[in-house]
Amino acid sequence: MNRQALTTLALIHGLALALAIAGCKAPPRAASDGGNACDLGPADGCPCLDGEPPVTCGTAVGACQAASRTCADGHWTACEGGVGPTAEACNGKDDDCDGVIPADEVDRDNDGYRLCDGDCDDDNANVHQGCACKDGETEACGSNVGTCVQGTKTCTNDVWGDCVGAIGPTAETCDGKDDDCDGVIPANEADADKDGLRICAGDCDDHNASVHPGATDVCNGVDENCNGVIDDGVSCTYTWKTTSFNACPAGACSMGLQTRQVWCERSDGAHVAESLCAGTRPAESQSCLNTVGCSWYAGDWGACSAKCDGGTSIRPVYCRDGAGAQVPSSWCAGVGGPPYSSKSCNTFACVVDVSAGPSASMGPCWSPPNCLGGYPDFPACPAGYAPTRSETACGNPNGCGGNWALCTFLKLNGYGCANPTYVMGVAVRECTYQ
Repeated sequence: MNRQALTTLALIHGLALALAIAGCKAPPRAASDGGNACDLGPADGCPCLDGEPPVTCGTAVGACQAASRTCADGHWTACEGGVGPTAEACNGKDDDCDGVIPADEVDRDNDGYRLCDGDCDDDNANVHQGCACKDGETEACGSNVGTCVQGTKTCTNDVWGDCVGAIGPTAETCDGKDDDCDGVIPANEADADKDGLRICAGDCDDHNASVHPGATDVCNGVDENCNGVIDDGVSCTYTWKTTSFNACPAGACSMGLQTRQVWCERSDGAHVAESLCAGTRPAESQSCLNTVGCSWYAGDWGACSAKCDGGTSIRPVYCRDGAGAQVPSSWCAGVGGPPYSSKSCNTFACVVDVSAGPSASMGPCWSPPNCLGGYPDFPACPAGYAPTRSETACGNPNGCGGNWALCTFLKLNGYGCANPTYVMGVAVRECTYQ
């Protein structure tokens, strides 16, 4: 484009600006003032005047190269050309275009190797890739696990020397230590019961200090000496044992069931299988009686069994509980003997004799007898009695064997039939209870 054409374009541009001002077009605003991105300068798709010179875009920092955009058809094109930021590579350049070359990409000793290339000493051009250390450095080596002890190695000519002073792992021994330095003490090297012997040494129960090889067996069902034989060479005895029965749980004046524990005991006091005990197993339970609240009951007397000559009257007598129910008589043993259940009744005679006389005084035996004084009246029967026989008599008692009235009179008056007394007139009556 020649100078004349450029002059003409500038005039056109100035004319367009003047027309915009004449048309009261507002001046461009920053995007932060509420404008749009185009207010901040050329951008993709923003308006422009055809023929305007290209503008620079992108960045030229680091490895990046700026690009440009042109005005076409009244709008700015996309940013084209140039080189944009990339991920950092170990090349000593600012690949991500942030203005900083990473420290590990510097080659201070100019030996052509950087730290990111593996240069282990960037201050020594003779040392670069493959070095293990810096001369004079030392560090611990080996293991400090279990019985192992760490040693020390020293860096010479950028190479670590041998480990010096270390104690390494050995095969496990039955010592309760981590000899192979794997961080684990074998379980069979434990001595949990602190009896000085471990499982690996033949301790068959590491939770019982009295059980180990060399111990003496006792009668307890345990193989103390770990020879595989329980109670080896020991004589044991087995006996039935019981506790006392518990208190009777029965309520007042009732039966209950009390229990106790029963077991077979070995001579060392241990409870063992009941099959080892001989004889009958003691009972675990028994009936029990609570007599508190028991009392005797006596009912009403019944009718007499006879109306005279003595009979018997009975009544119900029994032991009862608090509710009145009859229970065995033995339950009332603690409250004294039972009341009488029978008694005599109507003990008076069914037949009584009464007499009157003699009509004259009695004297020596006279023969033949006669009743000079006559006979008295028959006496009355007692209340409740009625006469069932009435006779008179007079004569010698020695001859009264067949004379009921004479003999009865003498008996009633205390003479007896053999009394040699002459009896003057008497009257005798037999009375029967009605």
